[in-house]
Amino acid sequence: MGAETAAGMSFNTPDLCDQFDEIIQVLPPMFRNFGGRSSCFGPVLTVRCDRDNSCVAEAVQEAGAGRVLIVDAGGQQQSAMLGDRLASMAARNRWLGVVVHGCIRDVDAIRRVPMAVFALSPVPRRSQRRGAGQRNVELEIAGVRVRPGDWIFADADGVVIAPRNLLMEQVAR
Repeated sequence: MGAETAAGMSFNTPDLCDQFDEIIQVLPPMFRNFGGRSSCFGPVLTVRCDRDNSCVAEAVQEAGAGRVLIVDAGGQQQSAMLGDRLASMAARNRWLGVVVHGCIRDVDAIRRVPMAVFALSPVPRRSQRRGAGQRNVELEIAGVRVRPGDWIFADADGVVIAPRNLLMEQVAR
């Protein structure tokens, strides 16, 4: 049995890999879920930033509309790209999840936020806010290309990137 989606559908990343191996990409097993939900899926909005979470703050202030935010902080572990206030704002604005190729902080509070928050690890230092970073750009995370509009499926088994919503096709198969 897989993770339950908002629409009442369930998925798990191993089944998606088995059924759609020819079109999916799998991020390396380096992400841990710190959020209050065990999984997330949806279309991707991308952010690239390095020790400056200005673009992350801007993104989570907008309506998430069922999307998942992917933040590429280059894997840096000196400062957090997401804390409890931004995570809570994202959940209030209907983001389904955040995946950070970097660190987060305020782990105990984020565990109570009703969305999935995947990251490499926690670190207590906050990031800078200088207005640097880019949104809606193609990312490459550990050799995996992620484009704005791709779909992400993340659960306890891993993080999968696909060019479209595989759950609609899974139902049809």
